[in-house]
Amino acid sequence: SFPAQPLTPSGLLSLDTSDGEVEVETRSFVELRSLTQVMSSSSSWKDRDTDLKMTLTTHKIVFQSTSSSSSPPSHFLHLSNVQSHSDAGGDWFTNSSYKIEIETSTHGKFY
Repeated sequence: SFPAQPLTPSGLLSLDTSDGEVEVETRSFVELRSLTQVMSSSSSWKDRDTDLKMTLTTHKIVFQSTSSSSSPPSHFLHLSNVQSHSDAGGDWFTNSSYKIEIETSTHGKFY
């Protein structure tokens, strides 16, 4: 799984302001699908997480769970781990959703 993302006591993202990190974009109702099974000894593998809040910063992509049962509620993927990305979907005529494929050096592919 991705590393845990620290939050402030009020539940906001803890950004590295000493390095100039700022939020760029936030999207709600994001689904993250994994194409590669990456197991850790502390968790079982799931091929998808749904209803996430995704925030892009100048340094990382943060995925926050909207479920109160998730622990920890936020994880991040540092942009230095992104090897490639591409987009697909978003067709008005077929009403298909937008998809972004992210290939990482440490966690395989995600949609």
